[in-house]
Amino acid sequence: MDIGADDSTMASRRIEDEKEQGRVDVDYEEPPEVEPAGDGWTATQTRTSLLPAALLGVALLLFWRFVGVRFLREGAVESGWLPVVLGGVLPTLFIVAYPVWIIRRAGGRVFDEWPGWGGAFLEAGIALIALVVVQVFNMLLATAYTLINGRGPGIPDQFQELVSDGSLAMLLLMAVLACVWAPIAEELFFRRFLLRAFAGRFSVWVAIGLQAFIFAILHDYGGMHLAAIFVLGLTMGILYAWRRTILTSMILHMFQNTMAITLLGAFMLFSRYGPTLGVYGEPQDDGFKITEVAAHTSAADADLRAGDVILQIEGNPVQDATTLRLLYWAAGLDGSADMQVKRGTETIDVHVVPRPAAAQ
Repeated sequence: MDIGADDSTMASRRIEDEKEQGRVDVDYEEPPEVEPAGDGWTATQTRTSLLPAALLGVALLLFWRFVGVRFLREGAVESGWLPVVLGGVLPTLFIVAYPVWIIRRAGGRVFDEWPGWGGAFLEAGIALIALVVVQVFNMLLATAYTLINGRGPGIPDQFQELVSDGSLAMLLLMAVLACVWAPIAEELFFRRFLLRAFAGRFSVWVAIGLQAFIFAILHDYGGMHLAAIFVLGLTMGILYAWRRTILTSMILHMFQNTMAITLLGAFMLFSRYGPTLGVYGEPQDDGFKITEVAAHTSAADADLRAGDVILQIEGNPVQDATTLRLLYWAAGLDGSADMQVKRGTETIDVHVVPRPAAAQ
C-alpha cells in the first residue's frame, strides 16, 4: 500500500474541509499544477485571469514610451549611453521579469519544453518563409505610401541619429539587444503573456489584433513604419496561434531585427567612410534644406549655397540626411551626381563630382 499517496489524499481532503469552514485563506494557497499538454496554449493556462496584470504592464510601457523616452530625446540627459540604457535595456528587462512573475504567480508555465533540434529547424524554416511574406507585403505598403504621398517612408529619426553620431560600440550593443535579447523578451511579453491574456477574454483573432496594435505603437517610428510593425506583430501572433509555441515567432523576430541592424550598420559605414557632400541642414517636405556648406568639399566646388533645397539626386527624391548620403554615394559610383536644387523661386540642375572620403 502506498502510504505517501494516502497521506497526500487525506491532507488534500482536510484542506478542502478547512476551506469550506473558512479557516484557510485561499489567496495564500499553492497554485495548482497545470497539466502540460505539449503545446503553447495549455502550457500557459492559469488559475486566475492575466488580463488585469497585462493591462497594467501595457500602461507602464506606454507611459515610458511616450513620456520617459521623449524626456531623454529632448536633451534633458546629455549622454550617448544613458538613453540606450534607460530607453532600451531597462524596458526589455521589465518585459521579461514582469510576465514571468505574473504567469508563475497565477500558476502557469512560462516556457514550453524544448522541441528538439529537428523541431527547432522546422520552426526556423516556417519563420524564414514568414519573413519573406512580411517583407513582400511591406514593400507593397511602401510602394502604395510613395504613390499616395509622392515620397517614400524615409528612415526614422532615431536611426538617423545613430547613423550620424553613434559609435560602433553602441551599434554592437544595439545588435545584441535587437537580435538576441529583444526577440526573447518581446515575444515573451507580447505573444506569450499579452496575447494569452487577451485570448482569455476575447476571440483569438481579436487577441492577435490587439497585441499587434500595442506592439506597433510601442515601436512607433511614425508614418508607414507603424503599419509595417503592425503587420509584423500580426504575423508573429498568427504564428504563435498556429504553431502553439513561442519559438517560431521568436526566430522570425530575430531574423527581422538582424536584417534591420545589418542595414543600419551598412548605413553607418557609408556615412563614416564614404564620400560626403559637405552640407549641413534639415529635412523639409520637398527635400533637404542646406543651412551650411563646408569649405573644400564637393558641395563647395559645385557652388551649392546655404538656403538651397536639394530636391532630387539622379531623379530620386531626397527626404532626409541619411537618404541624401545614400543617394549621393550611389550616384557618385560612376564619378558624378546630378542634382535638382531649388534656389529661391527657381529650380536648377547641379552637377557634383564626389571627392574621395580622404579628401573631404
